[in-house]
Amino acid sequence: MSTFTQTAVAQPDDQQGSRLFATDFQSLSLFRIAFSIYLLADFFLFNAPYFAEFYTDAGLVPLASLEGSNGTSGMPFVYPALTVFEALRLPAVLPFLYPLALVGMALGYKTRWCNAIALVFFSYMFWRNPYIRSGAESLAHLLLLWCLFLPMSRYWSVDAALDIGDRRRPWPVLPFLAIKLQVCSVYFFAALFKLQGAPWRDGQAVSWALSDNAFGGMPTGLFLVEHAPLFLAFATYAVIALQLSFPLLVFSPWRNDITRAIALAGVASMHVSFMFALNIGGFPFLCLTMLLILIPDAWIDGVFQRRRKRLQNAAIYFEPDCGFCEKVARLFREFLVPPATPVLPASTDAEAMRLLSAHNSWVVRGADGNVRLKWRAVAYLLSESLVLGPLGWLTDARPVRGAFERLYDSIGRNRRTLGRLTRHLLKFRSEPAPGPAVIAICGGLMLLAFIGNVHHATRPASGAPTRLDHLVATFQVGQRWSLFAPVPVHSHHTYRASARTGDGSTFDVLAASTRPFLRTRGEYREEFPNHRWLKYFNRASSLSERDRITLGDYLCRLARAGSGEPHTDVRQVDFTTSRTPVPGAPVGEVRTNSKTYTFDCRQTGADLQKATAIASPAGQPAR
Repeated sequence: MSTFTQTAVAQPDDQQGSRLFATDFQSLSLFRIAFSIYLLADFFLFNAPYFAEFYTDAGLVPLASLEGSNGTSGMPFVYPALTVFEALRLPAVLPFLYPLALVGMALGYKTRWCNAIALVFFSYMFWRNPYIRSGAESLAHLLLLWCLFLPMSRYWSVDAALDIGDRRRPWPVLPFLAIKLQVCSVYFFAALFKLQGAPWRDGQAVSWALSDNAFGGMPTGLFLVEHAPLFLAFATYAVIALQLSFPLLVFSPWRNDITRAIALAGVASMHVSFMFALNIGGFPFLCLTMLLILIPDAWIDGVFQRRRKRLQNAAIYFEPDCGFCEKVARLFREFLVPPATPVLPASTDAEAMRLLSAHNSWVVRGADGNVRLKWRAVAYLLSESLVLGPLGWLTDARPVRGAFERLYDSIGRNRRTLGRLTRHLLKFRSEPAPGPAVIAICGGLMLLAFIGNVHHATRPASGAPTRLDHLVATFQVGQRWSLFAPVPVHSHHTYRASARTGDGSTFDVLAASTRPFLRTRGEYREEFPNHRWLKYFNRASSLSERDRITLGDYLCRLARAGSGEPHTDVRQVDFTTSRTPVPGAPVGEVRTNSKTYTFDCRQTGADLQKATAIASPAGQPAR
């Protein structure tokens, strides 16, 4: 059997170089929680408020406009699936079921099912509007895919609490290797793209990126451009060096604790600097979350060692033959105290059984050796939690303790009924390891992803997607880490939409809109409500003709709704995009590249889409 499909076992601390093949269950569970929270925040803050505009036929990209779109890798093969999802009314339930799946994934309840459901919904959004994709969406899509093959719920989860098997039981190493290589690919292949660009080799790239008023233009970045050019030149080379060496540092067989710490601290510092100096959406936050995957369990054990040692004498005793009682005790143990804390039927300890019978209560022995009963036992466990500690102290306060004691007694009296209700929702089970067929699929996808990365890194960014591009994207492992490379964006972007009414007067559509999605901060910065709007308008010149017409329809509707007079006779909207290279751009670059698209607002919906001369670009020559 191949080394990659053999069952992995925990590696001794003195074999640090083998961490490439280590199965770190705790770090994976921490990543599951943080990743789910990131996806929830991303959806509610940036997707949900504009769901109709981004993902429905009433928005900016009608589904029909994606048919036959060869310019997006994989779209010709994915489009039929999108039509099926539309027929099943997936968009109608997505805003409700997708967050619910993420909550289930964060809590570790039926984790694999929640992961699969979240992947389906995320994939729908990922493919439904390719114009708003960024590196964050591509990375989140890939991570959700690799998580399907991994034991994401071994720690701090409902599934782990109800798992009757040993939480350290082995798991095939290949899925762990696949997700670790995915993390390394983000940095290594990004460095290869950067080496292809003259600005990166000349030390100017970071300064250019910070000067761009769409993806840069932040006060911190502009200050550095003006006052620390030598530092930015150093940072340009340092970024390339760090990204190239990242896989070697993470998996170095020599002093791995030190080299891995240097690698993780270096890229974490880089992403934190992105938050303050660049406008690139959730990418740095997601990358910081992703780095949890590479933290060895030995480090986590070291962090929690003192706490686990202090609580080593704690124990929880439940009523024998009460399945509901055992499940609740296991859940409290999973989320509040160390995983090694014994959870036992009271019949295994004579004193515990006596107390349980005398007080009709479960029994919790604390780290101090003292015994606690009823709600005071609950409050004690809560107070030992790193997250819920204040809740434990609050509920044990004398003014409210009585109310919580009555709540405990009420639950105790109805434990048999609750047991029947939870019999199917909270089943004892043990997750089996994936079989050879699943591992083979994981290995095939991993190999395909690597081939795609090499293919992209060795061919120009321009040009239509190749057959290999379509193949890799169709199998959901397409990726291209050419962030700010080979030449970073370095322009002063402006976007203007002017409406003309029947009496010849004009007004600014974006400023007059009751739901503005673009604001101008000072004379330099264009500010959108989120990164997806920025990506869409930044790609306005590459919209298909049908999608550009849909944009015109949308702007006409904004003009009518935002003029303050619902019956205003809006005749026409002119939409202009302009880019002027920032100072320091190479001599000979076009100084201003401007395009104006004119939309006739008297034709809307289907009539607008049938028109042949609605959008007419007009370029402005160099000045």
